Amino acid sequence: MVSQPDSNAQGWTWFGIGAVLLLLALTLVESIHSYYFCNDDNIASELPGMVFVCRNVWKGIVPEYNPYNYMGMPVLSQGRGWTYPPVAASYAIARHLLGNEYLLMEVFAAIHLAVAYGAMFVLARRLEMCGPVACLTSLSFVVSGAVLIMGRCWHPFLSMAALGPLLALSADRLRTGPVGWRWALGCGAVIGMAYHSGFPQLWFFAMLFFGLHVTALWAWQLIPLRRALWVLPAVMLGMATIVPLLYQQWRLSRDMVAFDSYGEGVGRHLLAFVLPYPLRHDTLPNGWGSLNLRFGGHFFYSGMILTLLFLAAVVHWLYSMRQPRRPRSGMHIWTMCAIVAFLFCLGYSGGLWYLIAKLPVGLKNHPFRVMPFFVLFSVVAGGLMLERIVRRFPAMPWLATAIGLFGLVLLFQHVYCARAAFYAYGFAPYPKLPTEFEKLLRSPAPETPYRNLFCAPQRSTDPTYAFSMPQQLPTAYELPAFDGYDPVVNVKPPFMNAIGRLLDGNPAEAMRAYGVRWLLVHKMIARMPVVSGTSSSSLEVMAIFMSLLKTVPFVQIHEVTGMEEILSVAEVGNVDPLCFRTDARSVPLPIRLDGRGIHADLGSSPGPGRVVVNFLFYPDLHAYADGVRVAAEVDEWGRMLVAVPGGTQRLDVLYQPTWLVGFLLAIVPLLLGLTIAVGLKVCDP
Repeated sequence: MVSQPDSNAQGWTWFGIGAVLLLLALTLVESIHSYYFCNDDNIASELPGMVFVCRNVWKGIVPEYNPYNYMGMPVLSQGRGWTYPPVAASYAIARHLLGNEYLLMEVFAAIHLAVAYGAMFVLARRLEMCGPVACLTSLSFVVSGAVLIMGRCWHPFLSMAALGPLLALSADRLRTGPVGWRWALGCGAVIGMAYHSGFPQLWFFAMLFFGLHVTALWAWQLIPLRRALWVLPAVMLGMATIVPLLYQQWRLSRDMVAFDSYGEGVGRHLLAFVLPYPLRHDTLPNGWGSLNLRFGGHFFYSGMILTLLFLAAVVHWLYSMRQPRRPRSGMHIWTMCAIVAFLFCLGYSGGLWYLIAKLPVGLKNHPFRVMPFFVLFSVVAGGLMLERIVRRFPAMPWLATAIGLFGLVLLFQHVYCARAAFYAYGFAPYPKLPTEFEKLLRSPAPETPYRNLFCAPQRSTDPTYAFSMPQQLPTAYELPAFDGYDPVVNVKPPFMNAIGRLLDGNPAEAMRAYGVRWLLVHKMIARMPVVSGTSSSSLEVMAIFMSLLKTVPFVQIHEVTGMEEILSVAEVGNVDPLCFRTDARSVPLPIRLDGRGIHADLGSSPGPGRVVVNFLFYPDLHAYADGVRVAAEVDEWGRMLVAVPGGTQRLDVLYQPTWLVGFLLAIVPLLLGLTIAVGLKVCDP
């Protein structure tokens, strides 16, 4: 005798229990580490960009341009999650309900983990798991190390924690009956959202496993071919939302300098998949991390029970394959997908990564990034195996509850130990600048600022590290800077030429030309073996710009009151302003910076002349003199040189990429998707 699944009432009870436990888990991690989801790239790069974009949107500005880092850089055209609607929703909650815009990332995480839990629970119930098993399956994915630890470092993994289960739900919906245009529209929306969440590599694997899932349903005769073909209009509708951004990304990436792929697989960490700390001491992938390194193995952990049961599901599948006449179980579609994902996670040792290595650079780094997909499919396969087991014992109705509760205890021990991060900085977002220090960096006046450049290690856990303005922190403080941290702009010719002239040419001349007046020298470089250049294997002992201390003559070294033991501000003399007339080089023109570009006040201009807008030239930067488009060119330093007519009072330099072409191209997949949908509907018996 085999027991039947429990009632809807019992299912909702367990859904509520799981929701409360998820809330407790998030409370626990935030109590252990405030701003838990602000680590590594999230705090150094992503959060400053998110806040900058949302601040501008709130002012009614389309934020195409960031004037603070990299001497000006494109924003929306990159993607990076800036076009992902939940970012704005999270900002609204953080700013208006919680009163702290820097809580954006925590709100973003809570929203997506809540959606992930709901989607996983619905999926588990659709697969006829009982309440305790569905609860354990859902939480095993949502609080897994692959979601929590990667999500606290790289925010797109939080997005995919929600969107991955929604795609799995969409695929499984095909199994239970006919679908139509509503399904195609909803599935297409998820596909589009997944791309706009900001990580093309994640989207690529999401689509790969979505396609594999649907193909397996058809190949195992669980759905008819005509129903499977509804995937085509869904994908086309999703592509219609993607193409406008994809076109901009293609334009931006055409001249990027290529580099080799890198990152390890998970083969050295297999025991950490089933053994938590302290039973297993392991490290994060690539040997990364700065604090709580003993907990690194929890990156690979998603609860012992379902992982072991996934292995049992593999054995069961292999055994069932020996009986070819036996109908294939849809249960093992999840097993098969998990195995494929695991082979990708292994990297080259798994074999499949050799295929990935033939793809463009951005898609073939870090095989461990496939871990969320492995966890998703493996916990569902393990949950289905557990459900199969407990139904074999109808005389023991408490068995599922007992195993579920034991599994939840293991998960909470895991949550307590999920403290590692790819890099944990020593500051929260973002320390208030001392008044004297901020006044110096904005001198001689807020409307005539100069740039800063950080002279400190590339990474540090020092709580005062933020004051040296590393990475994208200048954007958070709205202070113009020479450098930054962006995977696209960093390897584009405009910035590479500029940094080459700074480090390999005449550094003093380059700093003056690029308006770099302030070198922020953190005093930790005098207390530790920091080296100049990029040869060191550890970012904590590598200060790229330290050589400038010896090669650039400074007119003054400022010691800011209260910061004497933290950093010094070295001042460069005769620095070019951020906007000036070529016939009055030492006179700065007042400017205002925002997400559109640079706005300069030229005052009374008696005759025609040329103005240097001291920001790196990009083809999509256009100049307007009193609202009229004027010619602009690039000067010998890669800066923007604008010819202005006589009498011009206002000069606007705006970043204006051509989105229209992308939207026109999007019509093609839109019409194709609609045509296929109509054809499938007409042919539907």
